[in-house]
Amino acid sequence: SEETFITIDPRGIVVSFQDSALFPAGSAELTERGEKKLDRFAKFIHGLPNRVAIEGHTDDQPIATRQFPSNWELSSARGSTVARWFERNGVAPKRMEVIGYGSTRPRFRNDSPEKRALNRRVEVVIKPE
Repeated sequence: SEETFITIDPRGIVVSFQDSALFPAGSAELTERGEKKLDRFAKFIHGLPNRVAIEGHTDDQPIATRQFPSNWELSSARGSTVARWFERNGVAPKRMEVIGYGSTRPRFRNDSPEKRALNRRVEVVIKPE
């Protein structure tokens, strides 16, 4: 869908989910739609032998809630939520790592709402063997 992008780079095969595909704004709780999306994807990941890195990314807008004092916590929590969902769906925990990048690795300049939305994402990197 337009909310999921697949690219290949030196890290491996990168499946990028826009945050709106998985989470409500400012939250790390999966939506029902996000759960369905990840259920299908977890089956795919489960069938592969590769290690996966799950990377959380935010835009550059500061967040300061009790739960998420900054974008570091939000990006890490979203990555962890995805890893936990994969684990619940049979992906071995030792195959996974979670990294929270906050706003430090934008794909696009944060100069419009559309580009900020593209920077808010969780990337699942399927690492080369």
